[in-house]
Amino acid sequence: MPNIISIRLSLSLKQLSTIVISQTGTLLEVFFTLPLVYVMRQHKENQCKIVFVANEQARPLVQACEWIDFFLSKEMVLADPTLLQQYKAQIFISANNDVSVAKLAKKVQIPVRVGDRNYWRNWFNANKLVNISVLKGKLVRHQMQRIVALAKVFKTNVYFSAEMLNGITGLSKISLPSPEIANKIDPQKFNLVLQLSNPIANLQWPLAKFESLCKCLDNKAFNVIIIAEKQYELSQFPSYIHNLTGRLDLADTMTLLAAADGIVATNTIELQIVSALQKKALGLYNNAYPYTPTNQKPAGNKASVLVEKKHCTKCQNGATCQCLQTLSEQKVLAIIQKWPQSLHNKFNTPISSNTP
Repeated sequence: MPNIISIRLSLSLKQLSTIVISQTGTLLEVFFTLPLVYVMRQHKENQCKIVFVANEQARPLVQACEWIDFFLSKEMVLADPTLLQQYKAQIFISANNDVSVAKLAKKVQIPVRVGDRNYWRNWFNANKLVNISVLKGKLVRHQMQRIVALAKVFKTNVYFSAEMLNGITGLSKISLPSPEIANKIDPQKFNLVLQLSNPIANLQWPLAKFESLCKCLDNKAFNVIIIAEKQYELSQFPSYIHNLTGRLDLADTMTLLAAADGIVATNTIELQIVSALQKKALGLYNNAYPYTPTNQKPAGNKASVLVEKKHCTKCQNGATCQCLQTLSEQKVLAIIQKWPQSLHNKFNTPISSNTP
């Protein structure tokens, strides 16, 4: 566990046996909540346990985090409130203002219930309200920062900058890939994942530009693996690419990402996972809130983003994002064609005479 954040809690964690964190939003929102789990577990010697409530689809992501002890699906909790009650939690943190789960936390009498004071419904269920939009007089911009700011209720004395939170996700429990996926990995090349789809349909980079990009890549340096939630035929793509579109669930996708060397994608959970694993990641972003790099940039130190500078609002109303439509494959290629060199450097690093 990285020791990069100093935090003091006014409530002694020695008195806190169990903390429930509820994040029932999108997979991206679940990912952005993982640093909050780290903050609440920092004093590990005090043996506090973390129960994470999320939608069932997030189970593989939550269970891959080393700092989470128990996963509860929202569906199961609402169907059987005793599941939440049995943990006898002392703290409940609502990370995405889900009223249905917050009401249940109040009903089962969890003593400390934390929520964002700017969401008026939290005033009925939370007894510790936090302004997560401001830290030390500064506006909080990244979504990860805002969620972590919920820890202010415990008198944290540190401003959690986006840089401090980079990569603090604890995704150390991703399984090894199946033989089918492992066979797609080439140890002699840079294993590049291209993700064609985005859960938000109008925020996708054009398929034709992915095709053009593939045709420009050196297949002696790159092993290209293409993924997407739905299946694509890709008959116009180069024959040497691996088409895994529509074939992987989230758990399988995570094993592939952990084995790969880099990714090009729009703002997706896959982009964030690769970035958090400290691999090469290039995010293709638009300039419409809340999907801007400022608000949701990749978490890792080896990540970069491409975005058109013009302000975009049309896609907020469901129209196709022109920022992404006009983003050229040449700009993408200029960045990623240098990536294989990082593997070359790694494989050719001289061994120190002091190495045991």
